[in-house]
Amino acid sequence: MELPIFSVNLIEGMNSPVDVKTEENMDINSYLVKDRPHTFLVKVMGNAMSRASVYSGDLLFVNCSIKPRSKDLVLAVANREFMLKRFIRKKNRVFLEKHPEDISPIEVTSEPGINIWGVVTHIVHKFRDT
Repeated sequence: MELPIFSVNLIEGMNSPVDVKTEENMDINSYLVKDRPHTFLVKVMGNAMSRASVYSGDLLFVNCSIKPRSKDLVLAVANREFMLKRFIRKKNRVFLEKHPEDISPIEVTSEPGINIWGVVTHIVHKFRDT
């Protein structure tokens, strides 16, 4: 699906019509999904990650083929339960945490039990129903 895209210089206060530039149309599908065979959607239920601006009802685009980098949001599975956590690499150790003040981050070891399913590449957050 292609939609028109506008570049807008956002400033405090009101923008004048001169600040808006019309560009080409954008294919929203190719923007959100770079690797279709390895990308899937997850609908968030619950507000456990609201401090990371992820809310109940949001749609996550998750790519299972890319390697997570420190501070990426990842979808992981532990004890048959899904969780959305921040991937943190400290020296030679890897942790999953909700937010920086998390007092009990989960250390990811080579032992079975925690599997990272993919990296969140985009979040669609609905502001209102039309």
